[in-house]
Amino acid sequence: MTSTRESIRQLLKPLQRVRPRTPFWNIPAHRVPTLRLYRNLLKESPTDAIHFRIRILWEKDKHLTSVEQTQVALRRGYKYLDIFRRANAGDTHLQKVLMRYSRMIDARCEKEYWRYLLAEDLVWRAKLRYRPIVTGAPYSPTAYNKPLPRMKNQPVKISQMIGWRIRAHLKRNERHQHYHETIADIRRECLAEAEVTKNLPRSLQAQNTFAGRFDEWTAVYKEQLRKLNEVYGREVERAKTPFPQELLDQMKEARRRRVENKTRERLREIRGETTRSLERKMRQSPPAHILSRMTPEQRRLDRIARHPSEVGYTAIVKRRLGRGFRNPDAWMVEESREKKDELDLIEANIRRQNELKREEENAISNAVTGHSSPVHHWPSSCTVLSLRCHFTTSKRSSRASEHPRSCRVGALCHSISNLISVYAIQQTVADERALIQQESAAIRASFREEDSYYRYNNVAKLLYIHMLGSPAHFGQIECLKLVASPRFSDKRLGYLGIMLLLDENQEVLTLVTNSLKNDMNHSNMYAVGLALCTFANIASEEMSRDLANEIEKLLGSSNTYIRKKAALCALRVIKKVPDLADHFVNKSKNLLTDRNHGVLLTAITLVSEMIQINPAFLDDFRNAVPLLVRNLKSLVTTGYSPEHDVSGITDPFLQVKILRLMRLLGKGDPQASETMNDILAQVATNTDSTKNVGNSILYETVLTVLEIEADTGLRVMAINILGKFLSNRDNNIRYVALNTLNKVVSMDTNAVQRHRNIILDCLRDGDISIRRRALELSYALIDEKNVRYLIRELLAFLEVADDEFKLGLTTQICLAAERFAPNKRWHIDTVLRVLKLAGNFVREEILSAFIRLVAHTPELQAYTASKLYLALKDDISQESLTLAATWVIGEYSEILIESGIISDDDQSLRITDKEIIDLLVSTLDSPYANYLTRQFVLAGITKMSSRNTTSAAEQDRIREVLAQYTTTLELELQQRAVEFANLFTLGDLREGVLERMPPPELKATIMGIVSENKPVGSTAHEADLMGGDDIISMGAPTTNGQPAAPAQSNQDILAEIFGSSGSTTTSQPASQQQQQRSAVDDILGLFGSTTNPTTSSPAPSSFATSPPLATAAAPNPMSSLFSNSPTTYSPSPAQSPPVQPAAAPAPAPAAPAAPRLTAYTAYEKNDLKITLTPQTNAAKPGIVLVLAKFTVSGSLGASGINFQAAVPKSQQLQMLPMSNTSVEPGATETQQMRIVAPVGSTDQVDFAGFPAGLTGGSS
Repeated sequence: MTSTRESIRQLLKPLQRVRPRTPFWNIPAHRVPTLRLYRNLLKESPTDAIHFRIRILWEKDKHLTSVEQTQVALRRGYKYLDIFRRANAGDTHLQKVLMRYSRMIDARCEKEYWRYLLAEDLVWRAKLRYRPIVTGAPYSPTAYNKPLPRMKNQPVKISQMIGWRIRAHLKRNERHQHYHETIADIRRECLAEAEVTKNLPRSLQAQNTFAGRFDEWTAVYKEQLRKLNEVYGREVERAKTPFPQELLDQMKEARRRRVENKTRERLREIRGETTRSLERKMRQSPPAHILSRMTPEQRRLDRIARHPSEVGYTAIVKRRLGRGFRNPDAWMVEESREKKDELDLIEANIRRQNELKREEENAISNAVTGHSSPVHHWPSSCTVLSLRCHFTTSKRSSRASEHPRSCRVGALCHSISNLISVYAIQQTVADERALIQQESAAIRASFREEDSYYRYNNVAKLLYIHMLGSPAHFGQIECLKLVASPRFSDKRLGYLGIMLLLDENQEVLTLVTNSLKNDMNHSNMYAVGLALCTFANIASEEMSRDLANEIEKLLGSSNTYIRKKAALCALRVIKKVPDLADHFVNKSKNLLTDRNHGVLLTAITLVSEMIQINPAFLDDFRNAVPLLVRNLKSLVTTGYSPEHDVSGITDPFLQVKILRLMRLLGKGDPQASETMNDILAQVATNTDSTKNVGNSILYETVLTVLEIEADTGLRVMAINILGKFLSNRDNNIRYVALNTLNKVVSMDTNAVQRHRNIILDCLRDGDISIRRRALELSYALIDEKNVRYLIRELLAFLEVADDEFKLGLTTQICLAAERFAPNKRWHIDTVLRVLKLAGNFVREEILSAFIRLVAHTPELQAYTASKLYLALKDDISQESLTLAATWVIGEYSEILIESGIISDDDQSLRITDKEIIDLLVSTLDSPYANYLTRQFVLAGITKMSSRNTTSAAEQDRIREVLAQYTTTLELELQQRAVEFANLFTLGDLREGVLERMPPPELKATIMGIVSENKPVGSTAHEADLMGGDDIISMGAPTTNGQPAAPAQSNQDILAEIFGSSGSTTTSQPASQQQQQRSAVDDILGLFGSTTNPTTSSPAPSSFATSPPLATAAAPNPMSSLFSNSPTTYSPSPAQSPPVQPAAAPAPAPAAPAAPRLTAYTAYEKNDLKITLTPQTNAAKPGIVLVLAKFTVSGSLGASGINFQAAVPKSQQLQMLPMSNTSVEPGATETQQMRIVAPVGSTDQVDFAGFPAGLTGGSS
């Protein structure tokens, strides 16, 4: 007992509290001890019954995977083994116990034995019954499974033989692997036992089971492996042995015979003989949707027509049915076939019967319509098939057939099924149109006779006619009559007709209101559902007002079927009449507590629409946020629900609706957002993203997180989910991820930067929409840290991009380089690379900015000129590259000649003026030269002629080139050539005219919205989306989180925004009294004046240095503010200019005054101040630019600012987004507006900036 217990303790020691995925005995570490126990139990079993019982127990226990159950089974096994050994050792008591136990289980073992045999027999029978046809397809041809040749007269069991060989081979592979694994297990056991018993006494070491006996234990397995290797060798030899020649000859002969048999069979089919393949073809039938609409006669003739023969009666039937012929004249020239005369007679009889049927049908049709109509010849296919419409066996049709007038009404088709069948077999569109016209005439006649027996069938046919696109308006009243019927089937068809034939603009709709009201109070819930469904589809504004009370009452119904339909009707009501939304607030709150998913889905839809129509309802429904959170949590954590499960997710439609409503309720409310944070995180982490349904829920979750006031961690997780979407294989998911990231990149740029590589991979996607969105997102990710990497990737994409991307791509690359360039040389190299790759797709502003950059970097002018020279020499097809190179080379030719060309390895190569002029002149005659290119080239070579580095010979050559273009047909080129040629006659004056231009003013290039449709090389001014370049010239709004620029005064900022030139100095702001005094003058003069400009008050000379205006009396401003014509003000005597003497010469005209900029306080409350600063430009009358500034004077900031403005209808207002919706203390945020109005227009102005005591009152 001690040794047995010790063995159990050692065996159970390595067990751990885990649940293996495989049966415990099959784990390599415990396989041998478990099998050892099993073998010993079988060896020590005293009787056959106990032996069999041990086998049965092992069959049950070997599938255990639980550690606890395995321990129980092992303890029981070792207990049995101990009992067996003690009984075999001579314990009489245990021997008697075992014999008694053997007699007890003897009958049970016999039952188990027969059950075991029955199970094996059933398995064998199942294999025989469902034995697959083995053709070798699932197994790849290998050296051990060579495909057998297919030939005629194959053995009967060839497939079975192939299957045997394959299964035997697979079984040998399993045995081979099992033997190797067993040997490896024994080796590990030997090593483990040797390590364990290394420190034991010698007496115990002698009891080792494995140590030192490895060869003895593995001898049997090695012998089996040797036999398997011999079998593998025989298979390889058999596979390498070629097929005998006689077998290959038999295969060729069988193939030839088969081809001959197929050819003979085809010839027999053509002759009309019946073969096996022909019988198979004739047994085939048309598709089910066609077969269901065919009569028995049609089926019989169709089977005859499918015969391959083209002669005799088969040919006649084929011609009647319009089937094709391989030889169309075969049936007419046949003379050797028997019974030809009989067949011709049959054909003549068929034709005569067809004529009689057509005459009869036309007569019936004329009798129904009441007037004669031209005879319509039905196609032969219809008449041969005898398609006479008959009554159906339905109860309604049987009543109609008993009616005495049934022979006169509905003469063509008496049910919709007959009409569909006849319409389906028409051959041409004209036949279909004729059938619809005749059927419509018959239905109209039946309506006139007020025949209620046929009303149901006629309305059903009329709806089918309406679906075909034919007019059916004459059945509207009949639909109303069916609605008034007490029968449910009539109501259902009537309401269907009303929804199809009526809309909310029909006058007949007023007659439906009473029927809807009656049916909404019906005792049958399905009748109520029909009324609600019809109301939700066609309700007008008047009907909504009339039935709103009924809808409100049905929202409180106890029936869930009615409540969910009533909620949808309430949705229709508030869409048509938003004023009635107040009536449904309380009912909507009650519906949100409903447990039915359908009711809750419609209730959430109703509440969402109410909030979107009127945001004032937000406060009413924010209390429902905990309820929504609880419902969403139950959907996420609930188990499997077959009623609402979609791909393993419980009711994803309801989850999406709840998330959308939570997005509306949590926007701008930190408390509600805090309540949603936990459940949103749970949904984002627990939803399966491998299914499309889960991705839709995750997408809505992301939108909700980004819309509400969520935590920073939750926002980062939402952006990470969008990053995972980018790796999805579905294009739609990737598109919505990119589109959403474009919107949220300004919220957390660092979080989006983590997915930069995946975003750049999307640039190589095959879907053009994904490439466009990825490109837009790449623009937004560029900053000082990654500008080199991203610009390099964008340049690589530019090489392979489509033409529609190149214009915007070149613009954004150049703008990013201008804004974030680490140094000037990198900036120049980037623009040069853009010009080389897509010079035909570069905007003029980019080209101008590049020239300004070169002019302001004298240390890189030689480098830039040499790079442009080499680029132009390699490629002259890029227009912008040609223009930039021509300008730079012409302007800095002496630098290029003196310093030479800088090669790619930074070595200087000498160049002459002749080579430069040869290159420029060659572009004039190139096929890529256009009108603008020639202008630049002429100007460039003319400038070169004035440089000291240009020789006299080359100057003469330049003069000859200019002389050639003095007679060109292009007027601008001719004018330039003549003017440039005349400069050569001016001597020293030419040097001054053609000297190097001073560097132009360096300013930021702000393009606004890049248009991808602007033609290349266009010189005409084109306005952007804002309609002009004034508002474009304003500075870009500051972004949150970016470092602020150096502190400047307000006037400096305004001067930079509005483009004032020259240096500005800081000045004190004008006093409030001066602003109030000039307020009316500034506002009324915004859009210009129709009066004499000399009578207006003079403007200060400069905005930045304008002195305070002296106090002066002005006319009554109220009279001009409300008058129909603008009032002009004359300067006061103190400000009037001095009078000049009569003999004094007239003073020189003064320079135009700079625009006067005055800030007006529009709002000042709760520590928030909003000022408006308008600006006008005399060169562009009718345009006013307004700058709104937001400042906070207190210690607390302001967030969620939404600034709105309105103008009269005669004016147009355009607003740019606010720089930041949150204003921190001491910071200033801006928003820009642009107002356009006709010059001289006068509109009423509401202004509240005058002093309180202006009218002399107390307030």
